[in-house]
Amino acid sequence: MADVRPFRACRYATTDSALLARLLTPPYDIISPSEQRALHDSHPNNFVRLELGYTRDDDTESDNRYTRSAKTMRSWFEKGTLIEDATPALYVYDQSFQDPWGARRTRRSVVAAVRLVPFEERVVLPHERTLSAPKEDRFRLISALGAQTSPVFGLYEDPANTVLSALDFSKKLVSRATTPDGITHALARVDARETIRAVAGFLKSRQILIADGHHRYETALRYAASVSARSVKNPNAASNFTLFALTPLSDRGLVILPTHRLLRDVDLGPNPDETIRGKLRGAGFDATPLASAAECEAELAKINDDRVAFAVVHHRAKSAFIATRPVPTDATRNETALDVVALHEDLLTRGFGLSAESQARQENLSYVKSAAEAVAAVADGRATFAVILRSTPLNDLFRVTSRGVRLPQKSTYFVPKIVSGLFFRRIEPLETIEDP
Repeated sequence: MADVRPFRACRYATTDSALLARLLTPPYDIISPSEQRALHDSHPNNFVRLELGYTRDDDTESDNRYTRSAKTMRSWFEKGTLIEDATPALYVYDQSFQDPWGARRTRRSVVAAVRLVPFEERVVLPHERTLSAPKEDRFRLISALGAQTSPVFGLYEDPANTVLSALDFSKKLVSRATTPDGITHALARVDARETIRAVAGFLKSRQILIADGHHRYETALRYAASVSARSVKNPNAASNFTLFALTPLSDRGLVILPTHRLLRDVDLGPNPDETIRGKLRGAGFDATPLASAAECEAELAKINDDRVAFAVVHHRAKSAFIATRPVPTDATRNETALDVVALHEDLLTRGFGLSAESQARQENLSYVKSAAEAVAAVADGRATFAVILRSTPLNDLFRVTSRGVRLPQKSTYFVPKIVSGLFFRRIEPLETIEDP
């Protein structure tokens, strides 16, 4: 199964926690244009200059956001702003945060190099479909830098917490910072060979579910193939491994939230209420009206997991329904038991005729994290209707994806996101990643 190995982490040289906090950045795919500008302006060594540089009108093949990021990275290594550990290790990454319900949690991951394998081998399991544009962007970045600037976030089964308990005894703190969002990030190094062997041996019998970073993983596969095509084929070459942060499914710091759907330019006819009720009935749903769209989340929370459920808000947020139907009773509880799959396949595709391809291109569809934001988008006319979802249960996610099923895009939203800049990995063309 999973081939997990130590690697030499790259990171900022500073031991000043306050300074380090100013250098870290969110992952590229959640940085808005205004946040990109703010991060660029916050410090000349902010990691956004590698992770998400500016484009310019006069960009060329030899001078563009990717080549400029590569030049900046080389400069930072030369100046000693960045360092690379001299010997391989595993790393323990803690994120301490306040969850959406006000409780303090810590999510713990082991950071390692993991052998790249095609999804067909069922070692690394995807759960969402991907888009071509982000993969092309990340491929151009990894090709220019020869580095993976941020990890794939993966989950594995370890009910007894064997891996993280073993790492606890020999870890040495190397970096710690609290970012402006209040999340404390701590990175510790583990270089004890017997511990590394024990961890790698345990994970050899495990599958890894990609929680976040599908585009990064597929990009790494493409990059490995491109390196192999132009050099001597070495199965243990650095390019055949990618950077992962791995967390056990049983970790108490795991928080998964829903991503809500906004639908625009969808014809609801002269009687929108009856149109939506009819589409729901056609998909086998009961539609229960709500007194207020603001009640959606609270009412969904009352519904047991033996029913598929979501809420629909329309008519400038003056009308809302809770849609429910029984979960299929077959023993396998297939993917149609998941709210997000039932929504996309039965209501959006079959009911409203929105093809999977048009949904992937987001022709009529967009996403928001907040139910209040979704309701507001309908109220001010930016969306024809919104769908408020519940979180996808972790156990159901692992069960379905282990059978090779891919869910619609944005089926999950794990919080917090893994920060960029605390650690990353250079890929030396001739380097071999040794088996511990």
